[in-house]
Amino acid sequence: MLALIAVDPARAQGYLDDLRDDIMETVEYNPDGSIKKITFRTAGIASSEAPTCPKCGKKATWVEQYKRWYCYDCKDYL
Repeated sequence: MLALIAVDPARAQGYLDDLRDDIMETVEYNPDGSIKKITFRTAGIASSEAPTCPKCGKKATWVEQYKRWYCYDCKDYL
């Protein structure tokens, strides 16, 4: 990504904008108003709706870029 920023800043900004749009953040604050914790998660399909991998039986993850379900344990698309 750093090389892309140096070579083509406009394209890199496009990638960053897409990434920002796909990520949701939750901020927890301390009583004094300072930030306690920031949690990031990707928007999309809830894990309860995800299919299970036919090989290992674990929940698959939706990969928006390829519009396919992926099993990180088996390292394969469903």
